[in-house]
Amino acid sequence: MIIRYLIAFLFLASVLVRADDQWNGQPVGPNLTPDDASAYVESVLKGWASSSDGTSKIRPDDMIKLAAAIKPLGVANLLAAYSHTAPDTEYRSNTQVNPEDEAKRAVLEKALSQSATTSDLDALLAVYDSRPLILSVLSDHPEWDNESKVIDFLAAHLDQLADAYKQSDRAPTTLLVLAARSPAASVQSKLDSVISAATQNDANYSNAHLYVDIIYAYAQTASPTIGKHLPDVFTVLANRAKVAPSDIYNEVAVRDVFNKTWWALQFGKLGGLSAASTALFADQKSKDAVTKMADEASNDNYNGMQAALALVPAAACGNKSALKQVVELGQGSGGGPSSMNAAFAKKYLDTIKCSASGDRLKQITSHIDDATYDSTTCVWTIPGGQ
Repeated sequence: MIIRYLIAFLFLASVLVRADDQWNGQPVGPNLTPDDASAYVESVLKGWASSSDGTSKIRPDDMIKLAAAIKPLGVANLLAAYSHTAPDTEYRSNTQVNPEDEAKRAVLEKALSQSATTSDLDALLAVYDSRPLILSVLSDHPEWDNESKVIDFLAAHLDQLADAYKQSDRAPTTLLVLAARSPAASVQSKLDSVISAATQNDANYSNAHLYVDIIYAYAQTASPTIGKHLPDVFTVLANRAKVAPSDIYNEVAVRDVFNKTWWALQFGKLGGLSAASTALFADQKSKDAVTKMADEASNDNYNGMQAALALVPAAACGNKSALKQVVELGQGSGGGPSSMNAAFAKKYLDTIKCSASGDRLKQITSHIDDATYDSTTCVWTIPGGQ
């Protein structure tokens, strides 16, 4: 293993030197032809792959070095190489993701994020129609959010959100995040009307992944514009999410919903787990929808997911039966103390108000039948605690 890492290090070091070297008799830089630039990027990635540990996943430190190696090509050539990457196909049936192409796209996006300036916005946005994942570069530059070109682009393309999923599985998520964090009133107004239309007339939006993407965008931004629509978003998901979807492109699985809420509760920008629960589930419509989906997951024996991913949101929505099961998971049953089940359950149990002396978990376990729920804050209290 040490020898492998040494080989990878030596290769990356040599790549950084080669950035000032020649390719097909020409200096590596913006004057290379687009074809030569693309070939150079391919050679850098192939060299990395041959020296890696056999996986296609690029470590963060390697990503930085690989991006630095191709940056001398210039934005125009980086975009030309980017145009040779394949469309993403995460949710599409009968297609396979090419790990090498995913790696190439990631490195190019990193290099573009490091190189591009506002003067390159026209060129970046021009790539969107053929390679929508270029929005990842804009995502790395919140300082561009006030640029009129970005504002106009977002307002125009939010109107085409339903069609965006026909071009890319992941880019619409970034489009939603960019819109949610936009300071422009015109973008917020458009986002408001689009989400309203998507929740009131969801039959016009065949791809149900839109609704879990809206939750993700909210978790990333704590957007008030999205927040007021969350109850309707959860309601749509409760009606459309399926335990075992047959069409993975248009349909969304219950486990997809709970995977996204798990991420939102722990890693989003909604505050701690308690504050995030309030932000997501305070409305009764949200509580009802989440409880319905948790029941469906339970009836299917949590097939394909960790039980805590459904039980914790259900408990946060006031379901005492779910709360009792979370307590059991927090004690280490159903997967061991190091499992995701136990870890997530224990983290949620920390949100319960209990000031009784002695072992906190034992006090919660002993008095769980007496726990009371505040539907406004989505917090449980053990009597005598505060």
